[in-house]
Amino acid sequence: MTDIKVALITGAGSGMGQVAAKRLVARGVKVVGLDVNEAGLEATRDGRPNFFPVVCDVTDEDAVERAVAETWEKRGPIDRLMHCAAIMPSAVLIDHDPKIVRKLMRVNYDGTVNIAYSVLQRMNARGRGQAIFFGSVAGYVLSPHFGAYCATKAAVNAFVEMLIRENKHPDVQLTLVLPPQVNTPLLEQTTSKPKTLELAKEQGMLRTPDFIIDELEAALEKKKSFVFPGIETKIMYGVRRLAPNLLWNVIQRAEDGKPLFTW
Repeated sequence: MTDIKVALITGAGSGMGQVAAKRLVARGVKVVGLDVNEAGLEATRDGRPNFFPVVCDVTDEDAVERAVAETWEKRGPIDRLMHCAAIMPSAVLIDHDPKIVRKLMRVNYDGTVNIAYSVLQRMNARGRGQAIFFGSVAGYVLSPHFGAYCATKAAVNAFVEMLIRENKHPDVQLTLVLPPQVNTPLLEQTTSKPKTLELAKEQGMLRTPDFIIDELEAALEKKKSFVFPGIETKIMYGVRRLAPNLLWNVIQRAEDGKPLFTW
């Protein structure tokens, strides 16, 4: 879909949402950015006259509906939705504060539901549009300290896949992106300091937001419904399906600081 005039991006105040917003703005697209981070939204705007920041909590169904309705009325029909908003506090699951676990589900899953219903019903009625949802390979590949996050992304992955499977509108393109670990401010929320994440940082294994958006744009040109950016993502997804215990043992050994394999 090349003739994008209006885009709505959640999580536009940082990370992949911010990168995507800046790119679309540079192409002349009117971009409405949603985030709870007002300072981040202002950093994204930074003199860009066709970026329109909206402070909005995606867990608030009414606030999401107002933001979508106002975008449609003031800027025009939404041609592209990019739902990037998420949080990622970490802890060994049994030690995690249940309130934070539930908050993770509200932001990551409920937020996806809220934005999906508000935007997709309008796109379907119009008969055209493009909706991109950021799930995660973490919804399939479990990792120590990320149990609550993995659960939310498993829910997002399943929800969006069902939207894709049941989509009956050929001109409404739905896409699920399943990134690996990406170097964004989201990682700063991992207060339990998982060793696997620290190792990935030290060894330069984290993907950049620009890489993910590059992979996404290439996949959109081919009208792909599922995007696994990076070869490591495809490998982990495949191993998880074929040998889940092997993959878990390798990840757990890395977390424990042990050799990955013993002979």
